[in-house]
Amino acid sequence: MPQYEYQAVEDGSRLTLLRRFTEADDLVEDPDGKGRTYQRILSEVLVGQSSKGQRAPSMATGCGCGNPHGPCSMS
Repeated sequence: MPQYEYQAVEDGSRLTLLRRFTEADDLVEDPDGKGRTYQRILSEVLVGQSSKGQRAPSMATGCGCGNPHGPCSMS
């Protein structure tokens, strides 16, 4: 089951929930009972980090079919 991150509109607090894809945008009940409204946010995935705090270059190349050498016809 995928993990989704949600952020409270009122104070920016975040939480992560395991939910089915079809439930990703369903309302989130405030776990602390404070009545906050949560919205799903795009999670950031860090591939790696250098010792100077800079992000490592992305290793993703190629196209959706898996061809590392470039575009393809997805037919």
